[in-house]
Amino acid sequence: MSLPPDVQHTVPGAQRAYYEDGLPDMAFGCAFVLFSLAFLGSGGRGTFMIYVILLLPVLMAAMQRLKQRYTYPRTGLVRSPQQGLRSAGSTVAAYVLLGLASTLAILLLTGSLHSPEQWYRWAPVFSGILLAGALHHLASRSGFVRYHLLTIACLLSAVLLSVHQFPGRLQGLGFHILLQGLLLLLFGAVTFARFLRRYPPSGTLRSAAEGAAERPRSAVEGAAERPRSAVEGAAERPRSAAEGTADGLLQSGMDVHNREEDIADGRG
Repeated sequence: MSLPPDVQHTVPGAQRAYYEDGLPDMAFGCAFVLFSLAFLGSGGRGTFMIYVILLLPVLMAAMQRLKQRYTYPRTGLVRSPQQGLRSAGSTVAAYVLLGLASTLAILLLTGSLHSPEQWYRWAPVFSGILLAGALHHLASRSGFVRYHLLTIACLLSAVLLSVHQFPGRLQGLGFHILLQGLLLLLFGAVTFARFLRRYPPSGTLRSAAEGAAERPRSAVEGAAERPRSAVEGAAERPRSAAEGTADGLLQSGMDVHNREEDIADGRG
């Protein structure tokens, strides 16, 4: 059953927002590096693989803590997209079949189908096609160029590591998984650094917006204050002139009165 049209449009957007900070890349990269150590080690692979599987929830929890600390304050809460899981499962299943078919075709062409050593030798081709399918699915759903580059690197390294004969049976597979883990860590770290520079925390944005809003407000208040001062000054000038005229008339009256008194005293 296909998804509704509105959900089909929102799922890629949710996946793009979820993988935008590069933290999932670093989490998967750490997991790949740990898995590769199980194949590159000399013994105890089964026990080590169990420990790595038990560490996966810890890696996911650490990634979520980093998202809460650095990502969500910048872009808001973005949860892992749950829609489209059926399409992702069908894509992975298709690439599993493609990896098996490619590996069998190589073994048939080289005439080493019944040689167990050759199965180990060409194991990176199978893992490369499988990982390339997952990366291609992420690239098509999120639209990020880095997943296309990782897909190409995954396929090329799988072929090169399969052509080279390693002394250990699973060393080629281990080196291939290790290389993909290191590339994911590198791309994830670069993406995370660019994400932090591109998106400042929301508090910084809010302070900048408040400052930008405060400047026009101060300008308006200043423009309103200047006409008010001019009006008060214009009203004060006539008042001062009237008071000066009244004082002058009063002084003239007092001078006339004093002269009349002097005249009366001279006659007496």
